[in-house]
Amino acid sequence: MRVLVGWDEPAELELLVNFLEAAEWSVHVAQRPEAMVEEFSRAAFDAVLFSITFPDVPRAFAAFQEMVRHNGRVPMLAAARPGEVYALSRFIRHGVQAHILRDPDGEWLILLQTILETALSARRAEELRAVTEKLRAEIESVRQLQESIIPRDMPCLAGYVLAARYEPSQIEVSDGQPVVLAGGDYYDAFQLGEQRLVFLVGDASGHGIKACMAIVSMHVLIHQIQENVRRSPAEFISQVNQRLCRQNLVLNDEGFITLVYGIVEQDCLYWASAGHCLPLLQDLEKGRIAELGADEGGGGLPLAIDEQAEYATLVHPLPPRHRLIVYTDGLVEAISGDDRGSQFGLDGVRRTLDRCRRCGPQETLEALFADSRAHTTAGRHDDTSVLILERH
Repeated sequence: MRVLVGWDEPAELELLVNFLEAAEWSVHVAQRPEAMVEEFSRAAFDAVLFSITFPDVPRAFAAFQEMVRHNGRVPMLAAARPGEVYALSRFIRHGVQAHILRDPDGEWLILLQTILETALSARRAEELRAVTEKLRAEIESVRQLQESIIPRDMPCLAGYVLAARYEPSQIEVSDGQPVVLAGGDYYDAFQLGEQRLVFLVGDASGHGIKACMAIVSMHVLIHQIQENVRRSPAEFISQVNQRLCRQNLVLNDEGFITLVYGIVEQDCLYWASAGHCLPLLQDLEKGRIAELGADEGGGGLPLAIDEQAEYATLVHPLPPRHRLIVYTDGLVEAISGDDRGSQFGLDGVRRTLDRCRRCGPQETLEALFADSRAHTTAGRHDDTSVLILERH
């Protein structure tokens, strides 16, 4: 580490330099305050050590202020004799990070290395906190962009109730404060006339800013080709896949997006899947819960992997007193904080759904999120979305 030194006693300076060099500091000595300022502005230093009487208090203070104006991030250590405390206070008020009292016996030299390293560590910790806050603000702005494309109010067909919810993941950073991450989950629903409801639930691989931008890209793309929603689900997903495959945003780092695209019309579900978690259909009278599409292979490849990928449209009736549950993998992959690291899993989802057979869709949503969150004490490590469509 490099330290710039300005000192007022040549005999003491020699001993000081020997102490610092023995501790593997690279020492650069300035002969005058003006030379110290010039050297500081020309070269990079990890710390500055100076006597407040180098060669007198006014010139040392002027040099100190010039260095702070040039680069206030470098730790400054001021040294003063016991009778110079009043003058030292002026330096402290104007930003000196640390100081040391030069006792007549010279014992202060023993503390010098420790005080320099402590001042340097404190400055780095302060800079890290500043970077953390900036990172938190940038992540928050991207997260808000993601949440802006998730609808608040969604239309629904007569005889049906629709509810959906999104919850982001969280991490803890160096200051122990949680950061709500941007993620790659997405859902939407819109009505075409009075008899047809369209819904989508998607999930970009990974999480963070890249996943968020991938899902925003898909959202924009879907709205650009929304006039084609009257095509079959398989045809629509194929078109979305072909366009995403031509975009580097998703393909970089082997990214992909899973998606369920469904159309509800005349009490039937027409749907297709691109590598997404299979939808669940719950019989609210008998309690049975079926994974739709399990016998058909679970759908095609995720989006943005193969431009020639093929998808199939599946059809299933939606009888009265049944509910459809479409979710992202963050729900089932909530991991316990114990040594086992068990997942909430599909079994956990089934238990919650069975307990909530007499509850409405919104109350069931709350229970699913609460139960998966309670399963882990380590926080939600993947963002999670759930959409529930229930026929009265």
